Amino acid sequence: MRWWDESMYAVNAYEMIQSGEYLSYTFDQEADLFNSKPPLNVWFQVIFIKIFGYNELALRLPSALASTTTVLLIFQFLSKNYSRLFAWTASLVLLTSVGFIGFHSSRTGDSDALLTLFLTAFIISFLNYLNTKQVKYILYFFIFLSLAFATKSLASLLFLPGVLILLLKSKLLKNFIANWYFTFGFCFFLSTVASLLLAREIEHSGYISTLITNDAGRIFYSDQDTSANYFYYFDLLFKNHFSWWIIPFIFGSIIAMVSSDKREKSLIQTLLILILCFMAVISLSADKHFWYDTPLLPMLSIVSGYFIYWLINKIKTENKTITDRAGYIILILILFYPLFLAVQQSFTNYIPPGEKKLEANEVFIHEKIRQQQNLDGITVLFHGWKGSLLFYKYKLAENDQQLHL
Repeated sequence: MRWWDESMYAVNAYEMIQSGEYLSYTFDQEADLFNSKPPLNVWFQVIFIKIFGYNELALRLPSALASTTTVLLIFQFLSKNYSRLFAWTASLVLLTSVGFIGFHSSRTGDSDALLTLFLTAFIISFLNYLNTKQVKYILYFFIFLSLAFATKSLASLLFLPGVLILLLKSKLLKNFIANWYFTFGFCFFLSTVASLLLAREIEHSGYISTLITNDAGRIFYSDQDTSANYFYYFDLLFKNHFSWWIIPFIFGSIIAMVSSDKREKSLIQTLLILILCFMAVISLSADKHFWYDTPLLPMLSIVSGYFIYWLINKIKTENKTITDRAGYIILILILFYPLFLAVQQSFTNYIPPGEKKLEANEVFIHEKIRQQQNLDGITVLFHGWKGSLLFYKYKLAENDQQLHL
């Protein structure tokens, strides 16, 4: 169990079950205002704990399932509206993106994978509205926005500047808001926000002011040593989170601008506006963390996948003997090595040496549990964060073993 957010959620979930208080968090039996996020992610973890017991699997399944669903959503949207081949390229690009399948996203018990799922569904609902002008998608838009807020509060709102720009650009703002679906959806969103905030404020006085300080305040200042320059996320995507696919992303963006297919051109241009607006907000914020760009990765993958899709179609056009099946073989050849590395990364579970040193107690306990050794009565001396140690204390307590911290 890793330090910081993952173990914080793990402790919150266990103590929520023990106390029976499902609207607020405690940490080490005291009111937890440090985790100012709404409880939806923890509720999912609680459900899986009740099914599988209090362990790493139960705490990480919500993230794994959320990311799986995100990939399937991308595939379904592109397959239905554009091309099955396009759906495969974008989905496989997403599955091989380091930032999507790595630490603090798909494979750990944090809230960012769930946030990414709901924001992806929110964006797809908006894209469907732009394509069809059917007002039912406005309701879906607000439902998924509400779920995103229930997962990670104000982080759910970062795509809204881009949405507003696109509505103004397409001259659809009046149509978007002047109907009962907007009124009902907007009221649903506001009632969700108010209910979550007031319920926790009643439980723990001062929560709302803490939320404003912790979340909204991050735009203006950082209380941790995580400040970086404006290009922090650009560097992160280039060097790590999306490194394989940055070049296809650039080419996909350029090709879409001159494409004769108006629907594909409109899709990529819309996504680029959403991506740039989101990047501008997180880049201008004083507080920066490497997982803040996770909701961007599905959108980036569609643009990169578009280039691969275009390239395969170009090869097929130039060589009439190439069939659709051969096109998929070309796709496999392009993606084989990135897929191999993605699987290898997942199974390696690499932890940097510096972090291993910080988490030496946790590594020791984890190994002893895997070896089925009895740790009853062991005392752990620690300095610093104890969330992961509390997880192991509670996990061992479930097996009638007492760990002293």
